[in-house]
Amino acid sequence: LHAYIPLVTADMPGREKLMHLKGNRAYSYCNYCLCRGIYNGSAIYCPFAPPMDPPIDVLNDPSKANKMGYPWPQHDHRQLPLRFNEDFRRNAAYIASDPGHSAAQRKTGIAGQSILHKLSSIDFPRSFPPDAMHLFYENVVPDMVRHYRGVFFKSTASSSNREDAWNLEPAVWTQIGQDQQASPSLLPYSFG
Repeated sequence: LHAYIPLVTADMPGREKLMHLKGNRAYSYCNYCLCRGIYNGSAIYCPFAPPMDPPIDVLNDPSKANKMGYPWPQHDHRQLPLRFNEDFRRNAAYIASDPGHSAAQRKTGIAGQSILHKLSSIDFPRSFPPDAMHLFYENVVPDMVRHYRGVFFKSTASSSNREDAWNLEPAVWTQIGQDQQASPSLLPYSFG
């Protein structure tokens, strides 16, 4: 008889500690993709369409462009560069072999090798799903429904916002509602 740990759950800071990541202040802060964030003067964020203007530091000194990651890449939200278990483990082992690999830490967002690397059943990062509190209890679901309906941003809640690939047409929402209304007989009573 063998026991395997397929999932590890924690809140966001706890998950970053368990995975041995740099955290949400790093340039590569996403647990699941390799998109690199941009520093806007007060925080690091990761836009799909980066700013068009170069940073002031690059305008003043073009030699700083490479250090700042400029020109910034544009990301297709349908095909993000994902993190994979093998690469994650290899990068973590490389960083752990010599703590002086600060450039590799900045590039990957990995701070070192987690004790959980010893478990072959753990898939970095897929074994670390977002915690339920942030998914369900902090208004993420209502916000996502508003986003999918095309009414998340009040200033753009018009027919032109329906062109967004993430927005669902009203007919689709009607079908979803009808399917939900017809589904109680298909759900086990133990679910409530």
